[in-house]
Amino acid sequence: MSTQSILLEKDGTAPAEGWSSNPSEWTRNGIGVTPTFADVKARLKGTSKRDMIDIGNASGGFSTCNGTTNEAAVMNEAGIPAEQVHNPKMEDVAAALDQGKAVIVGYDARPTWYGTDRSQWPDDKRAGHAVRATGVDRAPDGSIRGFYINDSGSGESGKYLTATEMKMALEDDPYGRMAVSKAPILPSVH
Repeated sequence: MSTQSILLEKDGTAPAEGWSSNPSEWTRNGIGVTPTFADVKARLKGTSKRDMIDIGNASGGFSTCNGTTNEAAVMNEAGIPAEQVHNPKMEDVAAALDQGKAVIVGYDARPTWYGTDRSQWPDDKRAGHAVRATGVDRAPDGSIRGFYINDSGSGESGKYLTATEMKMALEDDPYGRMAVSKAPILPSVH
């Protein structure tokens, strides 16, 4: 979903979630489709189709949450040259956003969904998730106050995360990652 939103922002068009690298599969009867996870698994089983989940699986692992652990591979397949950064710091994310680059962040979602008090989290299991980072909030001295994200897991767009929430979610997660476009997709915003 994050790559889909990047394509929409960059070009104004994008295939439905679950898209294949075969554009004829982006529609069904002329209408954009969003296949279910079962549809995607059925398409992959016994085929050589290059579905976005298959692309991420071949390039970095498949997770049972129905996503991928290599969002940069999906961005590259969609025509947006990108690189995957493992264990990025908040400043890495902020710098990419300052430059107008497309950014997808993979992290532990518990601090962003349940707050930074670990005793309020439902369990000790990491909640691996990826979100589209859309902006950084900097103080006049340049320090990071927070980030804006689009979160398909909570259904919130323009959600504000404090720097503390992002730091816990990203930097305390041993699987933290960032997929970032190699070039800006939009003019930088200051």
